[in-house]
Amino acid sequence: MIWVGAALAASLTLSLDLDEDDGGLTPDPGNLQWEYGQPSTGPGEGFTGSNVWSTRLDGPYLNDAEGALGLPAADLSGLTAPQLAFWMWSDIHVSDVGRVEVLDSAWTLVDPVYGYPSADGFTGSSDGWQFVVFDLTGVDDLSQVRLRFVADPALQDEGWYIDDIQVWDGDIADPLVEDLDLLEDTEDLDGPYTVSVLADDDSALESVELLVSLDGGLEDRLPMALESGRWVADIEGQAPDTQVSYAVVATDLGGNTTRLPDLTYESFRVRLPAPVDLSGPEGRVIDVVAELDWTAPDSAHTVLEYRIWRDEQVVDVVDAPPAEVDLYGDDRFSVSAVFDVGEGDRSNVLVLDSARPQVLDVYPEQMYQGESLRLTVEGAYLLLVEGDVTADLGDGVTVGNIQVLDVDRCTMEVEISETATVGDRVLRLTTNGVEVADSSILVMDGGDRPALVDIQPQRMTQGESALLRIRTSVPLADLPLVNLGEGVVVEKVTLSDDTTVLVDVVAGYQTVGWRSVELDDGQRVLSGVEFEVEPWAPPVETCGHVPASGAVLMLLGLAVSRRRSDPPAE
Repeated sequence: MIWVGAALAASLTLSLDLDEDDGGLTPDPGNLQWEYGQPSTGPGEGFTGSNVWSTRLDGPYLNDAEGALGLPAADLSGLTAPQLAFWMWSDIHVSDVGRVEVLDSAWTLVDPVYGYPSADGFTGSSDGWQFVVFDLTGVDDLSQVRLRFVADPALQDEGWYIDDIQVWDGDIADPLVEDLDLLEDTEDLDGPYTVSVLADDDSALESVELLVSLDGGLEDRLPMALESGRWVADIEGQAPDTQVSYAVVATDLGGNTTRLPDLTYESFRVRLPAPVDLSGPEGRVIDVVAELDWTAPDSAHTVLEYRIWRDEQVVDVVDAPPAEVDLYGDDRFSVSAVFDVGEGDRSNVLVLDSARPQVLDVYPEQMYQGESLRLTVEGAYLLLVEGDVTADLGDGVTVGNIQVLDVDRCTMEVEISETATVGDRVLRLTTNGVEVADSSILVMDGGDRPALVDIQPQRMTQGESALLRIRTSVPLADLPLVNLGEGVVVEKVTLSDDTTVLVDVVAGYQTVGWRSVELDDGQRVLSGVEFEVEPWAPPVETCGHVPASGAVLMLLGLAVSRRRSDPPAE
């Protein structure tokens, strides 16, 4: 027992924590219910410490039995406003009861501040430890107070557990605050939003205030006024997408306060509704665009437009559904409505299982005025099908035969005119009904285009075999095909280095004269040098003695013939 001297209002005068001893409480003679110690049932321990007074420590209380627990002697006559308080934990069958009684001419029931949960006393569950206060005005000594427990013959539960008994002089009962209005989300931007609550006190309330926080900001305190038995305050109108959090704090004249909710807030949102039923193509989508559709929100406000969101970015604004959006792969879309009073909430998120067809690489990346090319195109999700692919590179560039290598690769023959505009060109590839325009190619001045720069030897004779050495102005992409014109058979082609080709050839007897040389390395056709096949001449046979003058004439004739067949000087 700890005795605290008398003090001013709301001062503690007696405290029985029950940690070291039983506090001097005395069960009545023949007690069958009350025990002191650490419980193994119910709460399993005290509110503070281990020990309690309980209707049995190791199991349910007894049926068809009652018992009283008397409080120790303590003079209350000098206290201005004596109040008894203790912590209790209860699990009492509905037909049984625990209560506090005081001795006047007989033992009579005394109600706790704000009353018992039933007409006869404590019954049912306290839902954990509960602090209760009793007004002992008119009671001269604490020994005139007892705790009485009554059980009928029917079922029993775990019982009644008591800890930390106190006597105070002055008001220690917190105000009673309950039945707080729970406001729902609203489209009303003008307000006010009216909040009401029931609040009472065992003595008198000094104030009841509404705590308001907007979007988690600082609290504002609004005084509440009593109207028709309820305390009322108004929260002013708010902009869309505002989270309004609120709680109530009541304070009595003794400085005791109660907050509801205790540690958190009730809340509602001021909002404008979202479009509903956002939908798009079902299943796997392989395309560069998709069509989205939705249903307009049900609202009293006028929708001006819709914003289409990909994750946290607005990608389009439309007046009405549907809308076409670009795809980039596994896209997440939502839609919000912009009303005449502000933007509303976003719709449900639509996740499209999408793959965007795209061109990843085109080579060569440069082409020159006046040349022929074979472009190789590689991509992803192109779904190329032979005969169902077209391509366009703009004016001055003609796309010929397109050969599909696999679903994501193809080659195309391209002719660039001498007058094609120099600069970047976008490759527009149409496949599977989808146009892909993801890559660019540079058209360059034809004066700089790759070419053949030399061939050695430059001549050979009909029927002769030769090894030709051909040099190019740029490295070759691959072992080329060599075309020396009609009548010259290419037997073998090898690379000496990346700009030099060695070609084993045999000249036939069908054609003589100069012809253009072409090399095709799989990307482009290179030209720029010429090659001559000379006619075969049988050896000249001499017989007997030829006059000197005749030999001279023969040599001159051969020289003239050879000169006439020489190519013109460049």
